[in-house]
Amino acid sequence: MAAAPVAEPLPAAEAPPKPAIELPSSDRPAIEKAAPAIDSKLARTGLAFLPGLFIPGFGHSLSGDVETAHRLRWVSGSALAVGLLGGGALLFAAGSHKLSPICVPLMYTGATVYIQSWLADILGTAAPNGFAKPLTREAQLSMSLQYGGSYDPVTPVRHLGLLRASYEKPVLMIDGSASLAPKTDYQEFHLRVGPKLWSDGGVSHLAFLVEGMRERGPISGATGIGSALLFELRLALSYLSPGLRGLVLTQRLGYGGLRYRYPETSTTDWQDVLIIDTGLAISPTDSMEIALLYTQRPDTRLGYFVDHGGGARIDARLAISERLRLLATAELGGGIDGLLGVEASW
Repeated sequence: MAAAPVAEPLPAAEAPPKPAIELPSSDRPAIEKAAPAIDSKLARTGLAFLPGLFIPGFGHSLSGDVETAHRLRWVSGSALAVGLLGGGALLFAAGSHKLSPICVPLMYTGATVYIQSWLADILGTAAPNGFAKPLTREAQLSMSLQYGGSYDPVTPVRHLGLLRASYEKPVLMIDGSASLAPKTDYQEFHLRVGPKLWSDGGVSHLAFLVEGMRERGPISGATGIGSALLFELRLALSYLSPGLRGLVLTQRLGYGGLRYRYPETSTTDWQDVLIIDTGLAISPTDSMEIALLYTQRPDTRLGYFVDHGGGARIDARLAISERLRLLATAELGGGIDGLLGVEASW
C-alpha cells in the first residue's frame, strides 16, 4: 500500500521590519552622552594646555576618556594637597630650620607632581594611543661617556667631561657619575647604592639609596665630602592609563650633608642639604627617549633655604643599535653645559 504524500511546509512569513524608534535623550547610552564636544585633536590639546593647567584631566575629558581624566584629577588633587600642606606649614613656622627638611620636600613634591600630571594630560591628549615603549629598563648594565663645553659667567670652566655608569637588577640599584673639567680643579662625584623595595621587573621601582658625594670648586678649591639617604621612585604612567604609555615619572627625596674644607686653612664648613629631584621622560619613537630632570639641593641653614646645586638637565637618547645609543645632554643651572657622547648597555 503506497504511503500518503507528505505535504511540504509552507515558508514562514517574513516579519515586517520594526520601525526605527528615536530614543529620548535620557535613554541614550552613557557612552554617547560622553562623546567629546570638540572634534579637533589640536583644539583639545590646546585646551589641555590652558585652561587645563587649572582643571586637571581637562584634555582627556574633552577626548571622552573619562576614566583617565578622573585618575589624573585624583593625582593632581593629592599633589596639590601635599604642596599646600608643606608650603603652608613652612610659612606658618616662619622658616623654621627644624621643619625645613620636612616642609620643603612636601612643597616641591606636590608642585612638581601637579605639573607632571598636567603635562601627562597634554601629551596623552595629543597622542591618545600612547607613545613608544620606554628605552629605560631594569636588569641591565649601562655606561656613558660625554664631552662638551660650558658657559659660566662666574667659574672658569670651559670644557668638561662626564662619565656615568649604572647597574640595575629587580632587587638592587647602583648609579654613579663623575664630572671633571680639564685644566681646572673642578671635580664632582656621586655614587648611589641601595635595594629596591618594590619593582615590576621592567621600568618602575621604589628604591632606598645611600649616596656618597665629593665636590671640588674650580675657584676656591674647597673640597666637600658628604653623604645622604634618599628614596627614588620611577613609575611608568601606563599604570594610570594605557594611553599614557611611554611616559615615565621620576622622584627622588632625601636628606644629607657635606663638610667643606678650604685650602691652606683648617676651616671647615658643614652644610646640611635636601635632595629633591623630579623628572619626566617621554619616548616618542621606539629608538628615542627625551628625559627632563630638575634638581634642587637647598641648604637649610638659613631657615627657609638657599640654592645649592639647583638646575635642570635634559637627556636625549637615540638608539643606533640594540646596545649602543647616542646621548646628548644640556644642563641649565648657574651656567649652561652642552655635552655629546655615547651610551652602551648590556
